[in-house]
Amino acid sequence: MADVWQSTNTAGLPPHEGGDDPTAHRRTVEQEVAALFAELLGLEQVDVDDNFFALGGHSLLAARLVALVRTRFQVEMTLLDLFDGPTVAGVAAFVDRASGDPSRGGTR
Repeated sequence: MADVWQSTNTAGLPPHEGGDDPTAHRRTVEQEVAALFAELLGLEQVDVDDNFFALGGHSLLAARLVALVRTRFQVEMTLLDLFDGPTVAGVAAFVDRASGDPSRGGTR
C-alpha cells in the first residue's frame, strides 16, 4: 500500500536530483563522455556501448580525448586507460574509479 501512495503522490513531481540515486552520477558522466566522443568524431549522437576506435577514432583523436577527459573530470587518464575501456561506458567507469568514489565504479 505504501508503494501505491508513494507512486501516486510523486507522479507529477520532476525527477529527484540528489545523492539518493547512485546511478545518477554515472549517467551524467556517461552523457558527458558521449558528448566528447561525438564532438571529436563529428557525430550527432554516440551510445554508451559505442567504441571510440570503431567509430573512427585514431591515435591523434585518442590523445585529444584523453586530454579532454583529464581537463573535464580532473582525473589522470592515459592512452592505455582508453585502450583498456574504449567505450563511453568504459571511459565513464574509469572516471568514476579515478575520482576515488568506490560507490560510482569500484576500485581499479
